[in-house]
Amino acid sequence: MSRSIKALQVNLRRALRGRDLEEAGEILARLKREDPLSATTRGGELELLLHAGRLEEAAALAGALVDQFPASARILYLAGRVAYHRKRYAEAEAWLGESLALHPHHESERWLCKSLVDAGRLDEAEPRLVELTGRHPTYLLDLAWLHERRGELGRALEAVERYLERFPSSAFALEQQQRLRSQTMDPEQVIGEVQALELLDDPIPEALTPRYLEALLQTGRSAEARRFVQQRCERLAPALAGRMAWSCYRLQAHDLAVDLFLRLLPTRPNDPKLLRSLETAAARAGRLDRLVQAYEALAPDEPRFHGRIKRVRKRTGQE
Repeated sequence: MSRSIKALQVNLRRALRGRDLEEAGEILARLKREDPLSATTRGGELELLLHAGRLEEAAALAGALVDQFPASARILYLAGRVAYHRKRYAEAEAWLGESLALHPHHESERWLCKSLVDAGRLDEAEPRLVELTGRHPTYLLDLAWLHERRGELGRALEAVERYLERFPSSAFALEQQQRLRSQTMDPEQVIGEVQALELLDDPIPEALTPRYLEALLQTGRSAEARRFVQQRCERLAPALAGRMAWSCYRLQAHDLAVDLFLRLLPTRPNDPKLLRSLETAAARAGRLDRLVQAYEALAPDEPRFHGRIKRVRKRTGQE
């Protein structure tokens, strides 16, 4: 292998680790000219597609590369990552397991555990994650998510706080800590905390916002809840609106759920669970006409919505 190819491979790994996708693409183009058939070049192409979120292209390439390089632990690992992000957890488990058999590595073990957790196989994942976090505390947030999925909020919070002992400046972990603490508080405590912030003219932290809305609904303060959503809905980040929407949906505040789901919809137009829940909430809230308008706005870029528009219109008696 020439020095120039070796240098390009090193620079590609650096660019991919730093998520500099533009630089990685430029380096990869040179590697494809100088070393087009190697596992390193093809694996770099797969990793770039993964980081760019081009999951369908990545899945097609992963299948071909696994057949071409069945002894490459790196390619099997990347194929497992692609499968995980496509929610193909059994496929992810198989490929990550093969990667670990060829070359044990903590990253492969971590993503295998995440696949098991998201597949609902918590009892299988827990001992592996406990052992892994003993060696690599950077994965403690994954353990926290496992406990949260079980409904063990105290253990989830403990795992987050153990993480913060090692990484005290992590903004994400601090947000998770605040969110989990709010989940362990009763509704009146949450409302009191938010009112105290408002008296000081402090903003309500995003981590606390869904729980506050939930607390208002749980305590029968529906008018306040509606006012709270109306004042903020158009400014909410879609992911935050989604978390608030699911709280409203569970508590049968279907009109609020519709408004908040519609804020999330353009970023998740192919999410079947979201679409089913949105249509159910719109029907129960008498908001099907509003739903048709939202679908019509998306249909030029998402042709599959034409069929949904017809079905929703039938429910309104328009067809």
